[in-house]
Amino acid sequence: MKQVLVTTGATYPFDSLVEAAFSDPVLDAFQELKVDSLRIQYGSTRKSEELFNDLCISRSLQLEQHCIKVSGFGLTQKMIDEVKTSWMVVSHAGTGTILDTLRLENAPRLVVVPNDKLMGGHQSEVASAMHEMGCLICIDEKSEEAFEVKLAKAIHLAGMSEYIKPLPARGSIADIVEEEANGGKRKHN
Repeated sequence: MKQVLVTTGATYPFDSLVEAAFSDPVLDAFQELKVDSLRIQYGSTRKSEELFNDLCISRSLQLEQHCIKVSGFGLTQKMIDEVKTSWMVVSHAGTGTILDTLRLENAPRLVVVPNDKLMGGHQSEVASAMHEMGCLICIDEKSEEAFEVKLAKAIHLAGMSEYIKPLPARGSIADIVEEEANGGKRKHN
């Protein structure tokens, strides 16, 4: 089984990421990569849950044609377990999710999608820096292409390469990001 986990985060809805996961370009990319299981963390709102359920119904034929089984959940205390069982993670660009995923031994491929509705673009800054370090794939926000096309290209790139590098050693931008995410305190593993 080749599973992809799509995670939207817990603090702010990211329904456009859920919708894109069901789009034809993204389903085509999953099929080309032989993904057969799609697990979607759709968020904490009733509207997001309804959207997920509606998409499961309205896109059921396309999912069947692409041989992809879909399941979903709102929130979980065991997100790291979801990440560990996934071949690829397509995620909102939350710092905690990025660092938790990349710290794993045999980390899954990671595609991040900054949610431009959050805190003045901080997700884009973190995601771009980690992309430049070779740790993840960040969608090309400057591209004029449709969101789902940009996402499909990023998924394809992540799936076709051994792209992810381990987090750099202490003293790197990863440390700075981690320190900021923890209120100015370093975590010791």
